[in-house]
Amino acid sequence: MTTFTLVGVDPGIRDTAVVAIRLRPEDRNWAIRYRVWSDVTHRVKQEVIIDQKFLRELTDFQQNEFFLGDAVLTGVEGYRQRGRNIMQDQAMLMMIRETSSVLDRSTIVDNTGIKNVVTEPLLKLFQVSRFSTPTNHADLKSAARVALKIGIANPEINTILSDFVRDNLGDKPWARTSM
Repeated sequence: MTTFTLVGVDPGIRDTAVVAIRLRPEDRNWAIRYRVWSDVTHRVKQEVIIDQKFLRELTDFQQNEFFLGDAVLTGVEGYRQRGRNIMQDQAMLMMIRETSSVLDRSTIVDNTGIKNVVTEPLLKLFQVSRFSTPTNHADLKSAARVALKIGIANPEINTILSDFVRDNLGDKPWARTSM
């Protein structure tokens, strides 16, 4: 039985979120797992320091998905500097660099136009448009968006996602299982 898992990470200064969407097309079920970390960066003089415990826990989260799934795709949301706050820009770029470096085979996902690709109705269909855990900037929703975007970009998983959408909008809904 083949299991595909999409892992999305939304790194942040205040909150960092990760969402895993595990798909089992043969059984027509899916599951969601997520986690949030808060305040994982700090500065010592001008240097951005990222909490090593957080990086280990994030790596463990992803490694668990590799252990349970046949195919795992991981995306880390990219960041575009705005030039308004150099300290924030530095911290965000460091977060993305460190986060993507500790995650096996991860890809930095450009979030420009992501809401046009991974729409609100798609998030609702996957039950990842709202989470009971509050975050600073809807970080869990953003992480879920990144996970789905990386799946959409992969031809094999895109087909599975389209089957999921067709089945769940029709009369053959997939079952959500617990993780």
